[in-house]
Amino acid sequence: MDWVTRSVDVIDKAAEKVTREVTAGVSVDICVATFRRPGLLRTLLDSLNRQELSPKMVIRIIVVDNDIAESAKDAVKEFSSVSLWPIIYDVQSEQNIALTRNRALSLSNADFVAFIDDDEFAEPCWLQHLVDSAKGTSAAAVFGPVLPVLPANAPDWIQKGRFFEPPRYATGADMRVGATRNALVAKSWIRKWSTPFDSAFGLTGGEDTEFFDRIYKAGGRLAWCDEAMVYEHVGMDRVNLGYLLRRAFRSGQSYARIFNKDSAFPVRVARLVYRGILLLVALVLSSFGWMFGKELGAKALVKVCANFGQISASFGSRYEQYRCTVG
Repeated sequence: MDWVTRSVDVIDKAAEKVTREVTAGVSVDICVATFRRPGLLRTLLDSLNRQELSPKMVIRIIVVDNDIAESAKDAVKEFSSVSLWPIIYDVQSEQNIALTRNRALSLSNADFVAFIDDDEFAEPCWLQHLVDSAKGTSAAAVFGPVLPVLPANAPDWIQKGRFFEPPRYATGADMRVGATRNALVAKSWIRKWSTPFDSAFGLTGGEDTEFFDRIYKAGGRLAWCDEAMVYEHVGMDRVNLGYLLRRAFRSGQSYARIFNKDSAFPVRVARLVYRGILLLVALVLSSFGWMFGKELGAKALVKVCANFGQISASFGSRYEQYRCTVG
């Protein structure tokens, strides 16, 4: 039998093993969706192997490769020989991040599911902090900060503008939105939907924001854990104005698609007018911001693109930032 645990028989045996062990404590499946980042994936897996956990915690790692060429296979194979935890590898051949996350969840049977991206790596107590917060707050989902690791030669204005710095909150704070970049979700909430992540967001992004919005609207508490830190590798292809503007435009579109979908027509119109006003204000500010530093001008343009993204989404525009030619 091939080492790749795609076989239903192998997966079922792994599930039986976890079921027997889970009586000793809480179980967590760490789900990783990956696409053509084998080097960064190795760094992530190594950090997962260094997790400092309660002896009663039982974990598995589930890696789902969204590359039909299986570019992550060798990295997972190498890691499987040294991993402290059972690892499952599978392939989602259709390019779609939502389908990839759903595939990972279909292989999960633990009490909690942890999400972390393939270009990130975790501090040793990351998972323990998330689990402790989830149990202490009874939250449906808990999120932690994702701190950027910028290239040594990143432009000064990128560093001054702190464009990749995340907002931080006090541990236990209630959240309204969340993302899978650093999250722990109770499996009981995931089971409420047959397809937790909406495939309509599979190439645009925002599938995780939409999922956590549904949890929130269904009465689930979203909470923050500031000690559960992970770090993100920010490549040189991202430390430029073009990437920041595309990201802002896409995020604006996703926000509008998610938060306008259940709104009455007058509310959507009011939001459209409001965003139009903000767009004009941001355009004016961008005209002056450059005089006080590139980072200020860039921040104003980011606001322009975010608001324009929200407006364009109201008219059916979809920017598929994550579409990539496969093959």
